[in-house]
Amino acid sequence: MNQIDARACVTYMEQLWTNWRPTDAETNFWCGVISIYDNEENVKRAIDEAKKSSDFSKPPAKKLNDLLRVHNMRQRAKVEQPEPTVFLFYEGGGLTKLQAGYFAPVIPARGVAMGEAIESMKLNVTETYGGMWKVYEQTDHSAMIKLRCEMRSGLVDEIEKEISDST
Repeated sequence: MNQIDARACVTYMEQLWTNWRPTDAETNFWCGVISIYDNEENVKRAIDEAKKSSDFSKPPAKKLNDLLRVHNMRQRAKVEQPEPTVFLFYEGGGLTKLQAGYFAPVIPARGVAMGEAIESMKLNVTETYGGMWKVYEQTDHSAMIKLRCEMRSGLVDEIEKEISDST
């Protein structure tokens, strides 16, 4: 963040802590702390949270610094890890019937192609759990949950039929 935006954030802090009149040293300190973060919106969110959680007459340095780090890490996590769109879905054989419909996102490691990641994970889960695993691409988490519910509802009917046949 540039110095102008950092100073704007310090001014925002002054508005929240109305009795606080920062010295030049305090202003420079906060500008230095804030300027290492690149998202002004996240900085202001952290400032708001610090204000809500403190009764001090000036910004709590440690609390605000911790909140700034947390908001920065969340922002990085959002950027670095997009929502998965490829899933392995367990279709049966090997695990118990109640475990059917288990699914796992395929998230390739940095520098690994998606095709390699799919094959590696499929081999891994087949060796570990057995059974049949199918790859679903270009989908999302909610679609996989729906698929699992549909599959399990079919299994519930099958299990109920087995119970009624045995009695």
